[in-house]
Amino acid sequence: MGARLMLLAACGMASIATAILATACYMAPGEGHDLKYEALALPAIAPALGPDFMRGVDISMARAIEEAGGVFRDEYGSRGDIIAILKAHGVNWIRLRIWHNPTDPAVDKSPGLNNYARTLAMAKRAKAAGLKFLLDFHYSDTWADPGKQTKPAAWSNLAYADLKAALYAYTKQIVSDLAAAGAAPDMVQLGNEIPGGILWDDGKDETKLGELLSEGSRAVREAAPSARIMLHVDRGGVDFTWFFDRYAAHGETAATRAAVDFDVIGLSWYPYFDSHKNLSNLKTRIAALKTRYGKDVVVAETAYGWGLGYSDYTDNQFWTTQENHAAAQLDAVSDDGVLFAQREDGTRYVPASIANQALVTRAIMRAVKESGGTGLFYWAGDWISAPGIDSTWENQALFDLEGTALPSMAVFGLE
Repeated sequence: MGARLMLLAACGMASIATAILATACYMAPGEGHDLKYEALALPAIAPALGPDFMRGVDISMARAIEEAGGVFRDEYGSRGDIIAILKAHGVNWIRLRIWHNPTDPAVDKSPGLNNYARTLAMAKRAKAAGLKFLLDFHYSDTWADPGKQTKPAAWSNLAYADLKAALYAYTKQIVSDLAAAGAAPDMVQLGNEIPGGILWDDGKDETKLGELLSEGSRAVREAAPSARIMLHVDRGGVDFTWFFDRYAAHGETAATRAAVDFDVIGLSWYPYFDSHKNLSNLKTRIAALKTRYGKDVVVAETAYGWGLGYSDYTDNQFWTTQENHAAAQLDAVSDDGVLFAQREDGTRYVPASIANQALVTRAIMRAVKESGGTGLFYWAGDWISAPGIDSTWENQALFDLEGTALPSMAVFGLE
């Protein structure tokens, strides 16, 4: 289904035919309007977020998409620079992941080969635009997450002492090279969603994980002394004190495994994963982590669907099941204006819509602020499909199926 048909269908759904959703309907060329979509009227956030609140978007796919011929457009449908478009809507940080050596033929088939060259190109553009930059080391040749933390092929047979040395040297080299090119990261993430460790199997061991993270931290401090350092876990509404107690002092108690020098706790929280717990749990955990460890806390990943359409042959990760799960996860945010609906079988759900993409993001931003958090990063806001690059995330991106900026992007400009 094309973007226009999908959105016209969404705008015609009686169960969510509200004024705020109506403002997000498609405006076809020649219908007397310059915008492809009308702007959303989003309520302000109180307490105000303030200028230092991190309003970030992960755009790790963007360079590969551009190279494949994909185009990002502003709200008028004109071709534009993705970073300029995001900045114009209030985004002040970008996040870029980096893979060690993604050249294996099997890896080449997956999109967004996040090598150094692509990372450097996007980082330089972001810094030139005045945005800050979070570098996300996956310490792998491909995706790293709680289910897989595969060592880079080049490190697969190293003895543990050599593995530590390799992580240190690699981290320092990348950060040093970025700094020398005028694109020093403002924050560095040591691993991606790491409660189960990194560089398996060595980094599954709790003490070894602390030592490996310390090597990465030492490298960052030497290469970019002003950069802040993040440790990142998944399931933001879950109690992770068991993890952070191992690597950070808590009150009068020292780290129980290995003290790691870091500044920021990053949490993934997606409003449709039951395992991430609900928004109230997220607020509780942010406040508790900040108090216990004296660290800033950031939602490093989140997203929500703007529709159920698609433009390629890859299944999307957001569908009606995720709409259903979001109803329970977001049950306490009615005052944020999130639009709920009910299916014929009585199931309550949060419909995928441009309005809800903005309102759900707004609710998370407000929750982060109220609980003492520092900011939020929207994950894969750039991941549209392009020739040779399919997307499982295109209906959660901040651009429509044709690459046009969605009005939901305005949420990042809220004060």
